Amino acid sequence: MKSHIKEQLEKILLMPIYVDKLGLITKEKKILKSSQIYRRASDPDMSDLAVAFYEIIYKNILPKNEQGNVRLLSKNDLKNRSFAGDTMNSFNTIAGKMIQTLNFSYSHIPIKKNYWMPDDSEGRMKLILESDAKKSTKELFLKYYYLYHSLANFWVIPMEMGRMSSKKMPGDETVISPQQDYMEKFLKKVKEKWDELANSSESKPKDDFLNYFRKFNSYEDFLEKHIIEEGFYSNSPSDKTNSKGNLEEEEAVCILKGIITAIENRAKKISESEYADDLYNSFKELNLTTSLKGHP
Repeated sequence: MKSHIKEQLEKILLMPIYVDKLGLITKEKKILKSSQIYRRASDPDMSDLAVAFYEIIYKNILPKNEQGNVRLLSKNDLKNRSFAGDTMNSFNTIAGKMIQTLNFSYSHIPIKKNYWMPDDSEGRMKLILESDAKKSTKELFLKYYYLYHSLANFWVIPMEMGRMSSKKMPGDETVISPQQDYMEKFLKKVKEKWDELANSSESKPKDDFLNYFRKFNSYEDFLEKHIIEEGFYSNSPSDKTNSKGNLEEEEAVCILKGIITAIENRAKKISESEYADDLYNSFKELNLTTSLKGHP
């Protein structure tokens, strides 16, 4: 693949996706808009564009329909709960933990004393922008706010692990996953529990995990098929607090820089993968490759 085409592909993989359920897949300036036939709530990681992305890069693990075509969906729902689109790195966890330590810029009153924590990423981003955080911190979180709903941050995992929880694993006893929706913690746990995940079928959730993890020959094969390098995360700063802990601004910034680098590195790796040509041709057919000058 020529270098300028590879660069175009990387840019598309790093563009934020917004869902318009009844709309079309289009590119408007620095964002992508996508329709969604998936019947549940609008979600960029289950948008029609995301589904098309999964059906290309996961063509060797996704179920097939009667005609032998790879399909994530059947009609307007998941074909198999073992394979569901999800976001790798979440915004809400790290944003919420830092907000707990911030004050409003105009009153210097702690935010946590005046507001319940918003459930949505937009609400949390607004609080960060109204806080006394450094300008550079606000800019970094704003960059991540756009980046975390990009194709380079999407993957396919079992419904119970992703869409129904924050990367919860078999045996987790707490309501909130100890992984706290962090990829670094999740990958470490997957590696630790690999034999159990790939062989156990004692309950229905584990059956869903079994159907999924048997698609990979080993943990290393799991990383390869997800187009991830372990070093993307293991070499980055980690959140050492528990699920109710707070992060000081400096700590959050260090962790977030590692997460952003991991997403950007995955986009680069995908653009160099065996799926790059198919992805680019698919995006070209959708007219997403025209006038690409950058991304947020």
